[in-house]
Amino acid sequence: MPLAETNLQVIKRLFVFGVKATLNSAQSAERLHELLVSHQFSNGINIVTPGTPTNNTPDAPAGFSTRDPGHETSYDVTVATPYTPGKNAQSNGDLLRVALGNRKTKDTFAGVAEASSDECAAAKHMNVALWQSTWGYYLEQMMTGFWSNDNVDANLTWIRQHFIEHVRPGGPLPTIRVGKQPYGLLPVTALNAWVSTDSKENALIQLLVNLRDFWIILSKENKTPKLGRTNDPQQDLKEVLQHDALSSSFQLRNVNARAYFYNLLSLIFNVQTGQTQGETAIGQSGQTVLSYFKLTPFKTPRIVDGIIFSADAKLFNFDNFPLVLPKAAQAEITNYIDNLLKTTNLEALSATDVKGKPLLYLLLRHSMLLEYARLSVREGDGSKPFIPEREQEFVNIPGATDSSFTAGPTAFQKLIDLEKSGKNPLGWKDARLSEFHNSLVQLKSLFNQPDVLSRYMVGTLDACSYRLDAWITSFATARLNTLRQLKMQPDGGYDYIDGVYLGGYGWIENLKPKDTLLDAPNKGTAPLVPSDNPGYTHTPSLGQAATVAVLRNGHLSYTDTNSEKSDLLAINLTSERVRTVSVLLRGIRNGQPLGALLGYRFERSLHENYPTLGFNRYIAKCRELAPQISKKLDSEGEVSESVPASQVVDGWRLHKLYKELGENALLEKLGLLKLDPSQLPACNAIITEILELGNLLDGLTHY
Repeated sequence: MPLAETNLQVIKRLFVFGVKATLNSAQSAERLHELLVSHQFSNGINIVTPGTPTNNTPDAPAGFSTRDPGHETSYDVTVATPYTPGKNAQSNGDLLRVALGNRKTKDTFAGVAEASSDECAAAKHMNVALWQSTWGYYLEQMMTGFWSNDNVDANLTWIRQHFIEHVRPGGPLPTIRVGKQPYGLLPVTALNAWVSTDSKENALIQLLVNLRDFWIILSKENKTPKLGRTNDPQQDLKEVLQHDALSSSFQLRNVNARAYFYNLLSLIFNVQTGQTQGETAIGQSGQTVLSYFKLTPFKTPRIVDGIIFSADAKLFNFDNFPLVLPKAAQAEITNYIDNLLKTTNLEALSATDVKGKPLLYLLLRHSMLLEYARLSVREGDGSKPFIPEREQEFVNIPGATDSSFTAGPTAFQKLIDLEKSGKNPLGWKDARLSEFHNSLVQLKSLFNQPDVLSRYMVGTLDACSYRLDAWITSFATARLNTLRQLKMQPDGGYDYIDGVYLGGYGWIENLKPKDTLLDAPNKGTAPLVPSDNPGYTHTPSLGQAATVAVLRNGHLSYTDTNSEKSDLLAINLTSERVRTVSVLLRGIRNGQPLGALLGYRFERSLHENYPTLGFNRYIAKCRELAPQISKKLDSEGEVSESVPASQVVDGWRLHKLYKELGENALLEKLGLLKLDPSQLPACNAIITEILELGNLLDGLTHY
């Protein structure tokens, strides 16, 4: 790509992409379907469940295995319990077919293991169940005043629905395995180029763009592991791979707002001084944050006036705090999710001793109480607009006369009062409550799989803290789902929008010009290759690519040395050599001696490659010099007779003689002299073919 004369010293990022324009969307979808089916019936294709180990470890083997005793697994996925397209919209097979535009092709992923599984739906149910104890409470209480009373219900409903349907820290689509290689599927888009007619969507997009810039700055300041962080890419990759995809611990921060802080300062100084210093310390910093992220709230949110204390890093360490199951004997563990569903008394549930209870139970219990308390604001009528009631900072202070200390009952106290008055909130009917209960039912069925519950709980909490990327990619997921919905056709009917375009992309970062530039070669001439460029290796499989990469890196580490080891690991693994070695191995397995196999190739090469030199007389001398010996064994396995076989030279013995005698001595025994110009072509041909025998022997050793 020619570049104009410029003083540009580095290209920060060079991005290249392309789309196969010769196929339309329907043809591309059909081509993709054919490719997937071909993989299924050749090197295999499978859907990898979340949490499957990709490598062997001391604790567990890798998830991939070619073992299928009695073909039980194959029978199960193809005959006993086959995947039925369209039966479960949340199944892995349906999610992939919809995303890849192959919904109309019924046999895509048919007979593929785990295609019927719907474990990915657990991520959605966990988002539903934990919403009110995480984002729901934060937006309703900490962000109180950000929206006007006329808009708050619509905005909260939209954000909740977007989070539940599209935010997936583990990705919205299943991982597939082709052969031995797993591939993750992730919808992506350019956030800066996003266009939407929805004002709520545009507002959240703008916030994510601003947060992303801040996120990048913090990642650099905190030296977050990433490729390109230092000048050592190997160390960068090592640091990245040392981190897990999920949090290993949680931190808890306490927040105190305006009234508490003012009263504390007033106790230390006086009322006027306390309020003045409080306004200066809190108000200015909070407004700075709003300005930095370009937020224009209806009123100043509550969190802006808050004091956030340092985190307690030890509180939720996974090693000493139970996540899903309590630290008790297996016989003592009860399904607390089922117990929550069977709750008949909210007041008794709120008074339950939480000491030693798992984090998941605490969050689900809190969500359940908050869901009912939230509905109590609407007096049990979910159709009424929701306007959050600001929680009071001080409740039931004895002897208080100030209005900030004598507030009315909290939302939860109202809930208990309703329960005591005979208006049992547990009997309320509401679509959101029904959705919450349905998610608890689904999570209850996973109680005997604590690893699954833990994975999705931690993922949801991560999406409520640092997983900005999960929110950014959620818009690509939402847009893809919108594109795949039913659309009205010209004939008035409805049909799914299928199809896909195939393409690829790649990029390189920090591209700098070399000190010495090479002139472009003229048309028709060979390309110029720098002396320090080892070139590319094209391989037919990932396994061969990995082998070549390891061997070449080892070889290149010695090429700059002047020692005798400069040719160490200089191994020829071309496809032609591998095919030839494979033929030799098949011959050996069929009972042919290695010497005879090499001899056949030696004699045939002389005849075919040098037809004008008349090698019959020299081949006969080669057979005399390195005869093929046919050995017969008696009934006890002992050699009883050795008979010279003059039909072919022993190629292995001939190469051994070449190494023992040397080039000139071997040629003399064959009646050839290199000093004789008339015999020089024959000498060179024989030596060339003998060296090729050594090349084949070397290939057999490495194969």
